[in-house]
Amino acid sequence: MLMAGFKGEKSEGELNESEKWPVDANFREHMLDVDVGNSLMHALISAQIGNTEDIQKLQAYEEYLREKSSASATPDLYYDYVMEKSNPVLVEKYNSRIRAFNEELPEIKRQKNRQRVEDFVNEMIELLETKRGGD
Repeated sequence: MLMAGFKGEKSEGELNESEKWPVDANFREHMLDVDVGNSLMHALISAQIGNTEDIQKLQAYEEYLREKSSASATPDLYYDYVMEKSNPVLVEKYNSRIRAFNEELPEIKRQKNRQRVEDFVNEMIELLETKRGGD
C-alpha cells in the first residue's frame, strides 16, 4: 500500500514522481499498461520475417511488469503502483490468452503459422489499449 504524503514531500514508501507520471499518464486513458505490449514484439517480428521457430513462450502481464520494475530504484513500489492501477479483469483476460497461446505455440512453430502469431499479437495489443470507459 502506498503512503500519501503532503504536497511536495516524498513519504517513505512512495514511488518518486519521475516514475509515477508516465504510469499515471498511461492509466488516465487506458485500463492496462500498454508498455506490456513490448513483450510481444519479438514474437511479432519473428513471425513477420518468417522465423516462427525463434518464438519463445510469452510473458504473463505480471511477469513482464516484474522484469520492467527491476530497472526502478524501488522495484516493489513500481510494480505495486502499476498493478493497483491495472484492471484485474483485463489482466486475467490477458493472462488467459497468453497461456492459451503458449500452449498452442509448439503447433504454431511446427506449422510455421506466421499469420496466427500476427493476428494474436494484434489482438493482444488491442486488449492492452482498452480505453477507460470501454469494456
